[in-house]
Amino acid sequence: MGLARERGTNGRLLVDAWMSLNECLPGPASEAHRQANAAGRAAMRRRADAYDRFQAGFRQRLREADPALEGRSL
Repeated sequence: MGLARERGTNGRLLVDAWMSLNECLPGPASEAHRQANAAGRAAMRRRADAYDRFQAGFRQRLREADPALEGRSL
């Protein structure tokens, strides 16, 4: 991981390792969510929950690789 060079204001390394897609899942304000039936909305919620776990797991992998790395939302 020796490519990290920039540091945040707290001195920790900043790595642009991955950027989430903006609005990759339909949210409650989306047309898809409004038109879905209860089962469809439940499926969207399961996907959103799975995506949250994926993001948390990615942050954990960063921390395991180097405790000085920090994942954050922008």
